[in-house]
Amino acid sequence: MDDPAASRRDVASLLAGYWSFGQYWGVWVILVFEFQRHHHISDARIGVYYTLLSLTAVGVMLLVAPRLRSLALSTTVPLSLGLLSVGAFAIAYLPTSAILVAFALAGVGNGLIDVYLNVAAQRAEIRTREPVLQWMHATYALGGITGASVAGAIRAANIDFRIGIAYAGEWAERPWRFWLRGNPFVSRPDAVSRNAQGDRQSGG
Repeated sequence: MDDPAASRRDVASLLAGYWSFGQYWGVWVILVFEFQRHHHISDARIGVYYTLLSLTAVGVMLLVAPRLRSLALSTTVPLSLGLLSVGAFAIAYLPTSAILVAFALAGVGNGLIDVYLNVAAQRAEIRTREPVLQWMHATYALGGITGASVAGAIRAANIDFRIGIAYAGEWAERPWRFWLRGNPFVSRPDAVSRNAQGDRQSGG
């Protein structure tokens, strides 16, 4: 069986990925008004961008993710977080003429994160026999709080809003670089299957 302390650390590092996802949106909801002002974007137009992002995310979840099932989570999880990070930097720094592309990139990252981090959390629940998905979604909300707090401080200090969005983009992929790499819940499925089989054998 797994060492309980090690399992808790592995689950915590997994939760960090969803926290960074929530933090991106916490930053965005505060800084979007500065973004609109900078690019002279109306509320109706930003609604079009949100629609594009959402349609892209849904399309990725339904059409792209099933075709990536042969890839290990050790590939798809960093890909998901990395694409959100790229999308965040694109939203922050691309010119107005390329905003549609930036939102589409963020939509791809959103869709893949919703699929693959939840798959990893489900795997963790099976492996640890403890609730993980509920904690994952709670950390998303916590990320919204920390992101909004950071964005509020950026506004209060009159710092360029693009730095705030870039900060969220940097933190979107940081969990993989510092905490998720080597996590057993995002290792190759065959390795997890062997571990689970070993547990069943050891348990009689």
